[in-house]
Amino acid sequence: MLTAQENVAEGPVYEVSSKKENLEINLEETKDSIKVEGMSKLIYQHMLDRMKKDHIATKIKGAELESSLRSK
Repeated sequence: MLTAQENVAEGPVYEVSSKKENLEINLEETKDSIKVEGMSKLIYQHMLDRMKKDHIATKIKGAELESSLRSK
């Protein structure tokens, strides 16, 4: 059975333990969010690179068509 002093000491220990567990849970959630955002960044960077290449290809094709149209 716990004495009065043990009960008084147990409260702060439980609070610290509980706060530590909450912080560990939050840390894991934050790490997961960072991983997800890192993957999203890679996906968007790939999309942007592809759009830049497509834009250049479209400009070249447009210039070729314009040149062809002028020659006719």
